[in-house]
Amino acid sequence: MRHGNFVIAFLCAAAFAAGYTARSDENVEKMKEGTKETAKAANDYAFAQKAEFVAEMKRELARINAKIDKLSEKSEKVSNDAKAEAKVKLQELRDQAAKLNKQLDEADNIAEAKWADFKSGVNKSYSDMKDAFKQSRQWLSEKISP
Repeated sequence: MRHGNFVIAFLCAAAFAAGYTARSDENVEKMKEGTKETAKAANDYAFAQKAEFVAEMKRELARINAKIDKLSEKSEKVSNDAKAEAKVKLQELRDQAAKLNKQLDEADNIAEAKWADFKSGVNKSYSDMKDAFKQSRQWLSEKISP
């Protein structure tokens, strides 16, 4: 049951993060609720479910990497001045994704006593990356819009 809720929460968060139009206050509140649900669901994973947690986070990371690639394609539509800034923002997102992937790769070596700290670190990295993606997406949508 927890795994199903976790997947649903991640999908909700990903759905809210999709798109390039400005969000209404109501949608922003829904996104915040989805993020809270995602964080709560992630915290519910016990040490015994470590492999499940890591697999789900890697799937989510793959989805975000695909969104970064789409954002990169859209960045080609901005002016030459903004392309350099877009390139820096996209590289920062890729660096954050690489950091999160490295954290997830280290999961096999995490002892049960360190599990809560590990999950907390992964969740923070994931949240930071999602926030940075959202800001980059918003910045890019403003540069593309006339």
